[in-house]
Amino acid sequence: AVDVVLGGAGPALALTRPPGHHATPYESMGFCIFCNAAAAAKHALESGAERVSILDFDVHHGNGIQDCVAGDERIRFLSLHQGDAYP
Repeated sequence: AVDVVLGGAGPALALTRPPGHHATPYESMGFCIFCNAAAAAKHALESGAERVSILDFDVHHGNGIQDCVAGDERIRFLSLHQGDAYP
C-alpha cells in the first residue's frame, strides 16, 4: 500500500489481520508478532513521505504501535479503543 501511494497510483488502504498493534519493538504480544502499521509508516518515511498518520481502531489499545513510533514527530498515532481493556 505504501509503494502504491508513493508511486503515484492513488490512495491505498491496508486492512491487516492480525493487526500487529500489540507487538512492541522487543516483544510479541496479544497474538501479534510484527507491528505492521509501524513498519509501513517507517517504510513510507524512508521512501520519501514527509509525515504519516496511523489510525488504529479496535477493542484494545494499540500499545505496540505506540511503543514503536514514540518519539518520531513525523508519525501521528491515534488509537480508538474500549476503555479498561487489555493490555
